Formats: sequence, C-alpha cells, structure tokens
Amino acid sequence: MPVRLDYGVSNPATLTDRAAETLFAAFRQVASGAPERVALKGEGGRGKVYTYGEVLEQSLRLACGLVAGGRREVTEVGLLSENRPEWPIAYLGIIG
Repeated sequence: MPVRLDYGVSNPATLTDRAAETLFAAFRQVASGAPERVALKGEGGRGKVYTYGEVLEQSLRLACGLVAGGRREVTEVGLLSENRPEWPIAYLGIIG
C-alpha cells in the first residue's frame, strides 16, 4: 500500500512501501518531487534558506565523503551541533 505525503506541493509525492523503508529514502523521494521548495530556514526564518534539492545534494555529498574516507565499517557517528539547518543536513548524510 503506498504512503502518500502532502507537503503543500501541487503534486504530492507517493511513496511505495519499498521507497519508504528508510528515512533517507523517504526524504530523497519527496526532495526529488519538489527540489525548489523551501525545506529549511536558518536563524528563526531570517537566515539562509535551503531548498529540498540543496538539502538532498549536500547530504549526499556528506554521505559520499564518509564512504570515500573509509567510514563504511564505522557503525556509530556522533553529531554535535546547535539548533541550525546544517544539523538535519548532516544527519541525513550520516544515515544516507
């Protein structure tokens, strides 16, 4: 049974059970369907704005960097950050 997510876009993403197996897969599906839509805003909405496409690209770059850096065997990664848009980007990169 598909899971339907509506984030206010004219054509909401429809996720299959397989695509929604992980949080990263679900995010990637939604981001691919609305890459220009605003995903994150810094400094209480007054700072840098990140689109879904930018968040996806940056999280994939981090994920590739972790794997290229030999982190494939590591099972735990620590993430320490203030409450800012880069935190979910880093988190998605780590779990991606």
